[in-house]
Amino acid sequence: PMMMMMMMADTPSMQRTSRSGGGGSNNNRVGAKLFDSTYDFIKLKNAQIARQLTDMDMSFFCAIQPRECLGQAWKKDNKYEIACNLCNLIDHCNRVARWVQARILLAKTAKIRGRLIKKFVKICHQLFVLRNFSSLFAIHGALNSTPIIRLKKAWHYVPTKHCAKFEEFKVIFASKKNNANLRRLHRETNPPMMPYIGLYLQDLFNVEEGNQKTKQDGSVNFARLIRLSTVIDSLLWYQNTTYKIFVDKQLQLLLSTELFLNQHLDDDFLWNLSKSALQTDNKKSNFIPTFQSQRRLVF
Repeated sequence: PMMMMMMMADTPSMQRTSRSGGGGSNNNRVGAKLFDSTYDFIKLKNAQIARQLTDMDMSFFCAIQPRECLGQAWKKDNKYEIACNLCNLIDHCNRVARWVQARILLAKTAKIRGRLIKKFVKICHQLFVLRNFSSLFAIHGALNSTPIIRLKKAWHYVPTKHCAKFEEFKVIFASKKNNANLRRLHRETNPPMMPYIGLYLQDLFNVEEGNQKTKQDGSVNFARLIRLSTVIDSLLWYQNTTYKIFVDKQLQLLLSTELFLNQHLDDDFLWNLSKSALQTDNKKSNFIPTFQSQRRLVF
């Protein structure tokens, strides 16, 4: 999606030796380095994961200062100096998306991948209930990415009601009419709310690129400044009302560690993981869709 591409931060890639797209045993070794194998992720409560992600998101969001939103600072070469907090939130969103992709792609079988897809759809629902459009966008974007959406056998293991819920989120994040559905939700949702910052960065970009700093007579274009101030104020207004969430330090440490370990995964690496997963699925000649009579996602 356009806004996800806009938010992508420049991060070092995984070493090329890890992009060979090798067999399952190689993926297992990679997975052991990226995830904590001492617990069963699927058994963690979805609502609790959503709450802790929301608390983490708000911590990054509430640190943003108005000046960081000016001059497209988040795109500059020295962005981590002039817009550190804004870039931290952007990087965090991208880490969440990479984490979701890697969690699914490194699963051993299509059935487990299907269970993970279902779990992340359920986490999306909890994030929607919490009005956290930031992590909701990140996780939905990961599920809707090409490396994941093309895993047809894995999606066959996702029950119909969860596929339907996924389709509902696709409608919310549809890019038609300048993301009209997502913008309407932002306008109609009462705080506390964790906004999707990509909407506001796009608006700031449009204002700055579409309006000159000065008028033809050389005077300051105050209309441009007012529009910029309006966008920034409408975004940072949500800092005034925070969530009342019990902080689970152990779970947040677990999530933060896994997000950190997955932060440098690049598109080539994830694509090769997807290829490997498809090859593994295609070897299963006795595959029978669990929900064969139910409605399917359209690929």
